[in-house]
Amino acid sequence: MPRELVLQAIEQSASREPVVRAMALLQGARVLAVVDKEAARRAFAEGVTTAENLPLNSHDLELVLNEAVRLGATADAARAIELFRRLPVHELRPWQNSTGTMLLQSLAKSGEMEAAVALLEDMS
Repeated sequence: MPRELVLQAIEQSASREPVVRAMALLQGARVLAVVDKEAARRAFAEGVTTAENLPLNSHDLELVLNEAVRLGATADAARAIELFRRLPVHELRPWQNSTGTMLLQSLAKSGEMEAAVALLEDMS
C-alpha cells in the first residue's frame, strides 16, 4: 500500500510546478527505496533531471541539488555520489559536509565500502 500511495503522489505531481514535481519525485524516491528499489531509482533520476532544470539562481539550485543528494543516498547511492561530485566546491558550504557525511554513512550501511572510501578520498 505505501508503494501505491507514493506512486500516486508522484503521478499527481506531474501537473504541479516544476519545483513541486522535483521534490515529490525526490521524496518519493526515498520512500520507495524501502519497498521498490527500481522504482526508487527511476523516481530519483527523474527528480534530479527535473531539479537540474529548475529556473533558480545558482545558490537556490545548489540547495535543491544538495537536498537531492541527501534523498538519493538511500534511493540510488551511485547517482547521489555522481550528483554530489558535481556540486560546486568553490567555497566550503556547511551543509555539504553534513551531506557528504550522510552519503558516506548510507554507503557504509549498505556495505558499499569501496564507494565510501573513494568518496571519502574525494572529500579530503
